Amino acid sequence: MMMCVVFLLFAEERGLLPADNEVYARSYSARFLRDELKARADEEGETSLEHTTSAWHRLIALFRAVHGGVDHPGSGFRLPACDGSIFDPDEYPWLERTIPLLPIDGRTVLHMFQVVQEVRAGKGKDREVRTLLSFRALDVERIGYVYEGLLPFESARSSWRYEVGRISVRAPRVPSSEPAA
Repeated sequence: MMMCVVFLLFAEERGLLPADNEVYARSYSARFLRDELKARADEEGETSLEHTTSAWHRLIALFRAVHGGVDHPGSGFRLPACDGSIFDPDEYPWLERTIPLLPIDGRTVLHMFQVVQEVRAGKGKDREVRTLLSFRALDVERIGYVYEGLLPFESARSSWRYEVGRISVRAPRVPSSEPAA
């Protein structure tokens, strides 16, 4: 899951996906979704994002569009299918084929973006976000470093919501039949 987000951000910044297209930006773009979530969190507080799953649905729509292609005839927007197993819904049926979709809230989606994009410096209370990582200049080796940095993270189902974070989780864990993302 996290590598899908990394791939999408990389592809959008490199111009491999049409992030400059209005329909794509408004309806699909991972970068613009992150910006919208961050703006809402800054304005209303992160807890406001806990009451909606629309960001998750938009991310799943983006996965499907990248894998199978999408055509919006009225707008002239078309994205050809890219195939590949990373976005294949048959590879991860628990992710996309559950009805209803997993109830992943907007706050969790924002945290996924923060994990892969924010560079933090300092320790403890002095820890702060220094910069937003740009994928435009990263080569394949550097993307590997991002991947290695994600290895200590896992998704876990807690008794009150899904979380993405380091192995230590605030809420007690509940066994889940779904594989970690």
